Amino acid sequence: MSLLSRLATKIDKLSTELAATEALGLILASPAAAMSVTAVLRAVAPNLPAPLRYTTQAGDDDGRPDIIGRDDHREVLHVEGKFWAGLTDAQARGGYLERMRRQHAEHAPEHPHVGALVFIVPPRRTATLMDELERRYGLTTPESNGGWWSAQTVDGMTVAVTSWDELLGRLAGMAKQDVAEDARQLLDLVKQVDHGSFVPWSAEQLTDQDGPRRLLTLASMVEAVHRRLLSTDVATSVSTRTTITQGGPLSFGKRMRLGGVVVTLRVHLELWARHGRSPLWLAFRASGAPAARRVFAERLVEADYWIAVAVPLPEGQVGDDVREHLVAWLTDAGRQLEAALEAGVPLGDETAEEGDEDPGEDVGEAPV
Repeated sequence: MSLLSRLATKIDKLSTELAATEALGLILASPAAAMSVTAVLRAVAPNLPAPLRYTTQAGDDDGRPDIIGRDDHREVLHVEGKFWAGLTDAQARGGYLERMRRQHAEHAPEHPHVGALVFIVPPRRTATLMDELERRYGLTTPESNGGWWSAQTVDGMTVAVTSWDELLGRLAGMAKQDVAEDARQLLDLVKQVDHGSFVPWSAEQLTDQDGPRRLLTLASMVEAVHRRLLSTDVATSVSTRTTITQGGPLSFGKRMRLGGVVVTLRVHLELWARHGRSPLWLAFRASGAPAARRVFAERLVEADYWIAVAVPLPEGQVGDDVREHLVAWLTDAGRQLEAALEAGVPLGDETAEEGDEDPGEDVGEAPV
């Protein structure tokens, strides 16, 4: 994760979104980046003037566009960077289109390009936002081409929607290394923002019962596997409270000593959403981190105070078979962790981690 995206986790969502569009404006201050973006935009707005000068947050009575592209006479392009927030008043009522329309009539009435309004959003939002803009602005039927949606107003202005990934991915591939690196860092930032944003629910998602049932079953599976490992002496208890609900929203896990190392077997939605791989993760605090790094190496993911490895779930198997698979996988993991300790890998101080347990009681046995 880049420094820019790490910073994004420390500031509020609104400030992060403003920072993203401001950063894009700074990138477009590079003549090479500006030329690259202008060339791409000409696929949807063929009469767009060039070269353009890009500035950010220049407001008047029609609002404050995020990024403005100017030729020698007027504003010919407005770029709006968004994530999942709704349209602003100026965006919704077409204030930016009217602003460019007025400047065209005043400064360049003979020029074939009236203006272009471009929205940059997460990939999942491109089509739905284009549909909304078509309704609000009375546009022609939108067309999709190479990661861009575009349509025209009745007087020939272009309204387009593309994704952060499409635009920044193109800039990240430029030969000019400072621009490419800035684009890569900004892409890392916008992915971080998108990951933590509230995405609107569809009716199908709201009424889906399979998802929550699977999560409840996974929690029960963790309980059953934990009991099996303790009853067969593959693992041992580390305290009277073994149920852990810390570690992220809706996180649930069972703590134990496996192969001489304190671990937590977790249903972890945050890691699942971020990395895919599996909803189940084996987490290690500082005391077990050296052994975990020896055994799992590049498969580990890092967090601020702990590390974790995805626990693979088999496809297409019923509950009993999944439980046996997990027991076997964890048994083998325990053997490897124990071998790492026997080979001289140090075990850290566990006393500093004793207060890290959730103070609640165990949820009790749950059948699988």
